[in-house]
Amino acid sequence: MLVNDDGDPVAEIQDLESYDLSTTRGRAMLLDDILVALGHADRRVVLDMIRERRERAERAMEAARAVRAPGEDAPDASGRPNGSSIP
Repeated sequence: MLVNDDGDPVAEIQDLESYDLSTTRGRAMLLDDILVALGHADRRVVLDMIRERRERAERAMEAARAVRAPGEDAPDASGRPNGSSIP
């Protein structure tokens, strides 16, 4: 079992007994599998972080829409309110 800095399990190497650690090839295969497992764990962390940021941004956008004044014009494609004279 591979754990992160917090002690949470992030990956597991199956059939650890099947690696022949008496040979360089066996040790290299184990190291390769560990690195692959850690890479997958890192990828999951990054994907979770992206998902959280997206959800946070969506909530912020919804909150901004809810706060907009009732009589205010909706923004056009440039992001300025319709009819705005500001370039």
